[in-house]
Amino acid sequence: MGTALTRSSSDKVIAGVCAGIANHLGWPVT
Repeated sequence: MGTALTRSSSDKVIAGVCAGIANHLGWPVT
């Protein structure tokens, strides 16, 4: 944890989760 690689991977996961939640709630995802 805390390395550049781990941080980059986490950001991608978080972005994916946020997109999934937005899609589930019917929010426009760009």
